[in-house]
Amino acid sequence: MSAKRTLWMLILATGCAWAQQPGGPPSGTPTGAPESAPASAAPARTESRQQLDPSRGRRDPFQSIVSKGGKPGVLCAGTGKACMAPAQSELKGIAKTQEGYIAMVASGQKTYFLRLNEPVLNGYVLKITGDSITFRENVVDNVGRTSSRDVVKRITGSGI
Repeated sequence: MSAKRTLWMLILATGCAWAQQPGGPPSGTPTGAPESAPASAAPARTESRQQLDPSRGRRDPFQSIVSKGGKPGVLCAGTGKACMAPAQSELKGIAKTQEGYIAMVASGQKTYFLRLNEPVLNGYVLKITGDSITFRENVVDNVGRTSSRDVVKRITGSGI
């Protein structure tokens, strides 16, 4: 046998014998964690990773840049006008009163009467005209930046 092959067989035999020992790896091996290390050492390193390094002024590359917060605006706990999503609604009609316009909006199985500046899910009623309603909706993108967009709904009907 060659010397190289003998060396590899010796390393393999030592590794197999070491793996079969009931006590595990010897304490002097570099691959095993020291047995005297406190259990709180790992969380301390994790906490220091989540903070910014003030001496360098850079963000931590191990911290997610995606926003962890929820959507801004009115939080919806049940049903009602405040829980109506403007994108999933349908304008059914508009009535003119002395105070201004009132819009009849259907969302799912319910119909709501909305006035100017009335809150809806993540926004409010911006404008009501004779044939349309405009919602101002606050949206959050994947990175966490907040912006607003206008959702315009026009009257849909049977065409009578």
